[in-house]
Amino acid sequence: MELLALTPETWHVEATAKDHAAEQRILNLSNGQPAVLEFKLPRGGSLQGRVQDENGRPVSGVGINPYDSERQGHPLRYVLTDAEGRYRFDHLPLGEDCACS
Repeated sequence: MELLALTPETWHVEATAKDHAAEQRILNLSNGQPAVLEFKLPRGGSLQGRVQDENGRPVSGVGINPYDSERQGHPLRYVLTDAEGRYRFDHLPLGEDCACS
């Protein structure tokens, strides 16, 4: 795929596909020259859940970050729970220990 409308600066590019983990790359076009990125997406999956208060009522607007063991201290994603307290993350790597905060 060619991206023709990118300006000559640094871009963060993310590739995703169903049943695969997301991959991110930095694309530096600041020199004005064309560049090539290659992505080989590993298998991936989803993580979903629901946040409830001590009485079992859903809690909306809670920020959730999943972290993997490779990039400690750097969240993979960020979402807010919906009105029913639900959250979902897609395109997470398989076979990794994952913690949410």
